[in-house]
Amino acid sequence: MPAYLVKVTTRHGLVKAPIVANCTDEEEVTRLMKALGDDGDVIEIKGVRPDSMRVAFGNVPEGSAVFRFDWIWSVDGKDPKPY
Repeated sequence: MPAYLVKVTTRHGLVKAPIVANCTDEEEVTRLMKALGDDGDVIEIKGVRPDSMRVAFGNVPEGSAVFRFDWIWSVDGKDPKPY
């Protein structure tokens, strides 16, 4: 089940769709995001209780990340909300 909520801002200031990642730790999330992203991306990682993530975002296979295009970041930049 997902353990991390990830916010990626490109070097041009664009914010990508919310990402949920099921990784063992923040280091693994960072490696995965760098492999999926571009140089200069700013990666923000927030650990979230697995039960909350499962209810909000569904199941994500271990070691993977999923873009949630059906959610958007709130205006205050905190947690995303359904689109």
